[in-house]
Amino acid sequence: MPLKTTPFDVAEHLAAPEDQAFLIADALETGDAAFIRHTLNTVARAHGMTQIARDAGVTREALYRALGPEGDPRMSTLLGVFEALGVKLSAVRQQSINSRSAQTLTAFYDNREYANNAALMLKQAGVSDTDVTVSPTASGAGTLTETSGQEGKGFWASLEELFGGSDDHATYAEGVRRGGTMLVAHVDDAKIDDAVRILEQHGSVDLTERETTWRREGWTGAPNVGAAALAGTAGAAGLASARTATASATTDTRAKPVATGATGVRTGKDDVVQVVEEQLNVGKRAVNRGKVRVHSYVVETPVNESVTLRGETVSIERRPVDRPVAAANPGVDAFKDRTIEMEETDEEAVVAKTARVVEEIGIRKDVSDRTETVTDTVRSTKVDIEDDRATGGRTGLISGFTTEIVDGMEVAGSDGQHLGVVDRLDGANIKLKKMDPASGGTHHLIPTAWVKSIDTKIMLKTSAADAMSRWSSAD
Repeated sequence: MPLKTTPFDVAEHLAAPEDQAFLIADALETGDAAFIRHTLNTVARAHGMTQIARDAGVTREALYRALGPEGDPRMSTLLGVFEALGVKLSAVRQQSINSRSAQTLTAFYDNREYANNAALMLKQAGVSDTDVTVSPTASGAGTLTETSGQEGKGFWASLEELFGGSDDHATYAEGVRRGGTMLVAHVDDAKIDDAVRILEQHGSVDLTERETTWRREGWTGAPNVGAAALAGTAGAAGLASARTATASATTDTRAKPVATGATGVRTGKDDVVQVVEEQLNVGKRAVNRGKVRVHSYVVETPVNESVTLRGETVSIERRPVDRPVAAANPGVDAFKDRTIEMEETDEEAVVAKTARVVEEIGIRKDVSDRTETVTDTVRSTKVDIEDDRATGGRTGLISGFTTEIVDGMEVAGSDGQHLGVVDRLDGANIKLKKMDPASGGTHHLIPTAWVKSIDTKIMLKTSAADAMSRWSSAD
């Protein structure tokens, strides 16, 4: 079934002069000329454009042009309009926190008491009272009122100034619309660590996770926190976001998604959360570890070898004798020519070299297999499903996983002593918020089997002291 919408005009809701003045003051705080002109147009139409033109001393057509989308009204026209509306302008010196070294911290709480406790602890830690603001000031859930932290500044204008019109502005505004409480503190750099610790210990909400939950429920972001989404709020707070003169609003601007039977609020479209897992693939590649070279070359080495050589020597010896010729050489003619020869020989060393193989050097490559264990990490996404749909009353015994346990419920022991606040269900365990003072800054897990009953809070079968001695840390 298509969603039926009706035209929305802020001017129809500005009957009270106080509301008109509030909206003008809120617009002036933005410093946006186009938005101020648009706001004056809206208030003038609510008051009656003809009457305002007459009281301001201009024609009705001239006033429409001056306050129209392309208008640029003169100062005399503006002063005449303000006087006709009964609004008095005054100048206030703008206070600046930039004159000192400070940072702005913003925290969001489901419970106003937690926000007030955090603000009190910040002040005790030395943060000035004027630098700590809890918004909105009214304690009623869903009621948006003017904050008192800065003089004359509208709550929504302060939000947009703080976040510059970003998605954070829309998210915080949606949280306040749902009954939450916002704490803003301007803290000196020297005290920033202590301030962050105080805000976390007193139960500040992780707004990123909360925004994800809201979007699963059907919230679409910034368009839902503009003028149309806030039209149903009471008093001047419901008029503070009139940046659009006419908008399209649902017939029930405060309605939240409700599932009935098999019919959901959203049809024809599924929201998918992908579960991603890395796989480890191990392959092989050849890696050059170096080379082995065997190189042969010739060297000359002096060697010594001893050999015995024989040598002949012919000696001529002359010696005197005295004997008869015949007696010495009978039968020889003593006076015949004779020649006697004798050869003289020597031995000399003869060198001959032969090559012989005296050693062999072999080279070969062996191949072996080995098993190597590769250690690495793989990433995967885990999906925690939070089902906040209630199924019946909140009394009686429970066992196992139950949808009766919702975020923000108080957990107490059988003795009634406070034990913590539910963050979410984690399987068969209740995960407690680490920002709760009783948790000591750590998430703790309590089995659902310990739960005795659920009414306005979760009561355990055991005492708080016994539960603290047996609970497990989730960090």
